[in-house]
Amino acid sequence: MARIVCLANSFKDAGRCLAGIDLDTGQWVRPVPAGGGGVPADWVTIGGAELRPLDIVEVNLDPAPVATRYQRENHRLLNPGCRLLGRLPPAETRKYCEFTPTLLHSKSDRVTPQVLESLPSDQWKSLQLVWPSEFSFEKDERVDYKWRVHFRDFFGTLFKLRLTDPALIARLKRGDRIGSRCYLAISLTEPFVPPDGGVEPRCYKLVAGVVEWG
Repeated sequence: MARIVCLANSFKDAGRCLAGIDLDTGQWVRPVPAGGGGVPADWVTIGGAELRPLDIVEVNLDPAPVATRYQRENHRLLNPGCRLLGRLPPAETRKYCEFTPTLLHSKSDRVTPQVLESLPSDQWKSLQLVWPSEFSFEKDERVDYKWRVHFRDFFGTLFKLRLTDPALIARLKRGDRIGSRCYLAISLTEPFVPPDGGVEPRCYKLVAGVVEWG
């Protein structure tokens, strides 16, 4: 069994993408079902409520990583569901932030498979916690449920990434106030070709979780 602090519970396919830090190893973990794709939403629901950032849960994971396309943090769920153990104090989250010149292998909103293939597989990263120097949320007027996060990282690089945190999207749609200090859990997708085609596959960056701490 693994003890994980949830840092992202985001949209993926018809389910959820759950990701967090294994408290015993300090490493990122992304639990995935045996058949791939998103985790069913009822697997990350406890007492009628979905997991929130900073929830600590116990899950039964295969200790060996799953061989997937550039997402080396993936581990297969051996049993559905999870058990809530408690909450991580927000102040303890800072130690998991990474201050790197690039965010998940680049300074833009995407990475090409060619860049990743040029690296040893043990250097692939598809999850990173960022402490932004400034951030804001912008609604995509073309699609009702889509939002983007505009933020600068520690080195001042500006990013505009799609938000896939369903709980935060619901709050933004209601007009709720969002905390002025947050950490952002960034996830890198598997290679993806946009529906209009015409471009090579790319791995896109998403804001999968927003951790408020003030």
